Amino acid sequence: MQILSLLSFKLISCNYIKFSNEEPNDFILWHCINPNHTEISMKELKIAGNKVLIYDSIEEMPSDRYQEFNRLMLIDAGIGADAVAIGQHLNSIVMLAQKKDNESLKKELNNYNQALYFIMDGVSPKTLAFCALIKEFNGKPVELNDESVRKIHDRLMKEKKGVLDKLIKDQKKNLDVEIESFFPERSNNNEVLELYALKRKKIQETIRGLKSGNYEKADEIQKKIDDFRKFIDFSGSKGYEVYSKKTYEDIKLIIAREFGINTSEMTVLQFYQSADIISKERKQKEKQLKSSSNGRKSNQRK
Repeated sequence: MQILSLLSFKLISCNYIKFSNEEPNDFILWHCINPNHTEISMKELKIAGNKVLIYDSIEEMPSDRYQEFNRLMLIDAGIGADAVAIGQHLNSIVMLAQKKDNESLKKELNNYNQALYFIMDGVSPKTLAFCALIKEFNGKPVELNDESVRKIHDRLMKEKKGVLDKLIKDQKKNLDVEIESFFPERSNNNEVLELYALKRKKIQETIRGLKSGNYEKADEIQKKIDDFRKFIDFSGSKGYEVYSKKTYEDIKLIIAREFGINTSEMTVLQFYQSADIISKERKQKEKQLKSSSNGRKSNQRK
């Protein structure tokens, strides 16, 4: 299963103006002035000795990159690439085998094999997701192709796991807060958030179980995780990866047709705004058609 194939786009040329410089391990905020004189905030991070400039807001982040970030974060949540993920998959495999749920068992075995492949190849889907947010790496623009992203991924992986995980978690949280602020109806249906929340609860209840000797709540949460995974097949022509890409590209085509714009240069904010406008217009048209149809039926009865 190919995990990269990140979408390319035309970078906005801009000038950077550093306005704050904190401790070496802290980030540096930058202001970027685009050709339309719009002020944009960037975040500079020091990771494993590398200077990493990332998009810090949905108002300037290219939509293609955010889509790739979310796709890989869900793959990390559903498949994983560490010993914890392997343990969860094995637990699920045993449970599904006992229930004789062969269809779900086949999916979980595929996910287990993919997790093993990630570990053997030294790949972290979570770190690959973070790479999608990087605008510049050590002062050079980042082209999101398999070769360049893998090189950046490998250099980032030299950072301590706890430090890197926290950076990615904090950045994801910032983006989630922005999405919730602008589009609250979308944040309520976030698969990545749901699965990560379940995993956090499982860890908390397992820790409590170590003290009390009662693992019932942890087992209940594990069942919810297993049920959630039943709906996510990450591999194959009908898997989540292919489905998410196709759905996203379909929406971009509709936006391009409706508004006559180049969707490859859209920001996350512009993409969701456009998609919401189209959705609302279609719902209104459907409502009008339904109302008109009901009116005709009423007149016919008279």
